[in-house]
Amino acid sequence: MTTALTTTAGNEITLEKMWNHEQIEALRNVICKDLNDSELKLFAQVCSHTGLNPFIRQIYAVKAGGRLATITGIDGYRILAQRSGEYEGQTEPKWCGEDGIWKDVWLSKKAPAAAKIGVYRKGFREPVWGVALYVEYARGQMWQKMPALMIAKVAESIALRKAFGEYLSGIYTKEEMDQAIDQPQPQPQLETAEVIPEVIPEVVPERKQTLKEKQGQVFGMLMNLAKQGKDFGYEVPDAFKALYAHLKIEGKQTIQKMDSTDLDGMILVLKKLRENLSECFV
Repeated sequence: MTTALTTTAGNEITLEKMWNHEQIEALRNVICKDLNDSELKLFAQVCSHTGLNPFIRQIYAVKAGGRLATITGIDGYRILAQRSGEYEGQTEPKWCGEDGIWKDVWLSKKAPAAAKIGVYRKGFREPVWGVALYVEYARGQMWQKMPALMIAKVAESIALRKAFGEYLSGIYTKEEMDQAIDQPQPQPQLETAEVIPEVIPEVVPERKQTLKEKQGQVFGMLMNLAKQGKDFGYEVPDAFKALYAHLKIEGKQTIQKMDSTDLDGMILVLKKLRENLSECFV
């Protein structure tokens, strides 16, 4: 396997310069065992760029919908934002039900419909808000046990990435990716000591989304994006046309013909598009 890496500055980096032999083998055989040579090189560059440590589970990479996804924990996001020198804190999280009324504390036994958090960045006049809908992300036992906490983490992730895109672009938190990852992955945890990880024990896979459930999620995300098109002067029908044109699909019929992998990829594309709707509604 060729291990030479070249940065945009032209300086050569090798895996051997970044990690010792045992760590490289742990990457290949445990942490990144599903990655091919090119994907491992890309992951190494991300680790070098962010300074996050894969061996204490601050960052790792998985395949989601056939694509490489680099994942960290919410603590990793906070670290990268703080390193910018321009992070000035955030608002307290808020939650709402289907009535759309925002609350400071979520006390209902029913999961909230959405959560939002604002992030402050030096030089910005207003907080940068992240809003996350529960139906778009919820999957797994943790979401059933602590729905308010999990959806608030996603909202914070969205807000941090919007505010600090140059530091966080292309990196996602585990909570955001739960619904897109077929196999359970280790939860990133921040530690102080650098160690070689032990073999991760097998975990019984959680129930996968059915094809109809994924189709419903895609249609729901498209509807929410179309409604936001009003902010750009689009009525909902015209917003749908603009979305379909941007995504290069014919419409509902195309989505109904997609297989599970294609739908996973579409969900990721729609999440990225939601953060920069001006790409579509111009």
